[in-house]
Amino acid sequence: MSSEDCEHELLALESIYEDKYQLVQSTPKRKIKVYLVGQSDDSLSMKVKCQLLFELTDKYPNKAPKYQILKPENLSDEDISDMHNIINENYLCMC
Repeated sequence: MSSEDCEHELLALESIYEDKYQLVQSTPKRKIKVYLVGQSDDSLSMKVKCQLLFELTDKYPNKAPKYQILKPENLSDEDISDMHNIINENYLCMC
């Protein structure tokens, strides 16, 4: 992905996630963090939270970015495993 294309991609993500988006590192590899907040399936009053950290390589979008799920709150190991599966499946659908 050219530098200009990557900038357009990052601007699109920033417009989607607004204040839940953070550019962590712009060079040499771009890293972005997205803050997610939701409600538990078990209790609508219980908030679930985590941060997704993505590292976009030179081969993005032809190669999936590396990612980490950080600071999970009120998420079980099964929930986190499900998140990994969803992220991986959705990326495979895009290629």
